[in-house]
Amino acid sequence: MSATQSWQEWFESIWAFREETLYRQWFGDTGPGIYCLSYDLFRKLGDPSPDPRWLHHGVFACPPTPSRPHWAYITSGLSNPWGQEPAGIDAQQYSGLGLELLLVTPQRADWAIGSLSWLSAVILQVASGKIRGGLPELGDRIPLRTPVHAKSAIGHIVLLPPPDPLPAQFKLDSGVADLMLCLGITEDETRFAKANGSDLLLERLKAADRYPLTDPDRPSIL
Repeated sequence: MSATQSWQEWFESIWAFREETLYRQWFGDTGPGIYCLSYDLFRKLGDPSPDPRWLHHGVFACPPTPSRPHWAYITSGLSNPWGQEPAGIDAQQYSGLGLELLLVTPQRADWAIGSLSWLSAVILQVASGKIRGGLPELGDRIPLRTPVHAKSAIGHIVLLPPPDPLPAQFKLDSGVADLMLCLGITEDETRFAKANGSDLLLERLKAADRYPLTDPDRPSIL
């Protein structure tokens, strides 16, 4: 076996473990397949020649199960260990960009796939230096590129810890990755978080039973 074959098998085993073992443990049915990022998405972001590897990243749409009565959307690829080598892995360090993103909704929602795809593409461009900025962190508030729908008050997302029993961080053979919940919030809630912090907003959202689901039709809690 060549060094290239050995690396490819290592890389693919990590990818398969995340999608076929971890995701199925967490979400059960992961849907008909992954919704991959597209050239058109990157072109709309001003990048006519994205790295071809990015087009294998995407989003799973996981339907409800008896133990989870809502839809779950989970990215796959941001924790891929591109550029890492098995011999140099530190199990305590991040695998790839060190995160995957989750969004949960009461009904199936194409906008959820689109929003996570767009955010994944932006993160990849930031990481490659094509867009200025830093990698996302818990508590960050991010404006959505388009409204959830014309009458929805949800215009931003805030990055929060995932709900129990999902792990805040998970382990791969290439390192660790954070699992971040993308929760839709209104303009008023965004202003509140800017003034008071995302932790206090999270307390308010939990008290109002607005965590962890993003319901695009809900009114603001403030």
